[in-house]
Amino acid sequence: MKSQSQTISSGVFADDHKHKGGFLWGKRLGLQQKTSPMKGLVVMKKLRILLFALACVLAQPISVLADAQVNEWIGKWTFSLDGRPGVFEVVETKADCASSPWCNYILRYTDDQGKQFTGTINKIDNKFQHMSFTIKFDNNNNQKFDSYLFSWDKNKMAGTTVWGGRTFGFFATK
Repeated sequence: MKSQSQTISSGVFADDHKHKGGFLWGKRLGLQQKTSPMKGLVVMKKLRILLFALACVLAQPISVLADAQVNEWIGKWTFSLDGRPGVFEVVETKADCASSPWCNYILRYTDDQGKQFTGTINKIDNKFQHMSFTIKFDNNNNQKFDSYLFSWDKNKMAGTTVWGGRTFGFFATK
């Protein structure tokens, strides 16, 4: 009778009833032909830990995966304001300021005629998915926008704005 530490036959310990069928991946995990059952158990333990970690990641609520980061807002966006094309930019200035949490960001909107307008961030929610901002258009028209980054594609945003008592939609892509 062979001992437990002799050989692995087809990836299963040859004469060990405790481990028979429990170590099918021996060869595929790169174990030597001659090895002890303890090495096989260590590999199985690592495999169980890996599978447990994968299960934990997959079991996370969708809201955790959908959260955004502040830097995902930064950049140049191709903007459609109720069908009118424009460019929206969020630029970080690295300025050291204390007036508001978002005072180091500059917002610029350029309409389809090339006219530029500036804006300010009013609020970004605690998961960074929603931004409220104001663009200062002509004639003292400070227009508020509510924007949301897409959950699964952070290079897209959409939202609404109100002008003259009517609600309009917008969409933007990086």
